[in-house]
Amino acid sequence: MRCLERNKRSLWHASIESREVIDEPSGMGTGEWAEQISDPVYFRANASAPKGDTTSSPFGLEAGYELVVVLDDAQGIKEGDIIWVSDKKPSATDRENAYTVVRVSRSLNYTALGLARRQGA
Repeated sequence: MRCLERNKRSLWHASIESREVIDEPSGMGTGEWAEQISDPVYFRANASAPKGDTTSSPFGLEAGYELVVVLDDAQGIKEGDIIWVSDKKPSATDRENAYTVVRVSRSLNYTALGLARRQGA
């Protein structure tokens, strides 16, 4: 039921290709990271808030995810990747409607992704 086409929303997926430490000219590290993100790829899946009653609890009983995405196949999505909930293609630096995949739970019929809002979003 969750994976019916009428229940799906437009989403974009990108993976982090590399992370580099931001250094000041003095050579002292700032403690910040610059991420190199792949080009976002469009896909459709069911995205809904994780509140309410369900018959299954794929992430346990005490999980604090802001959004749960359910799709037929994980399509190469892994923990740490970035997902945008948007109809238009986001840029790699776009923080609006950006979420980080914090959990991937596979079952026989679908894959559920637990998402948390990215910092600065």
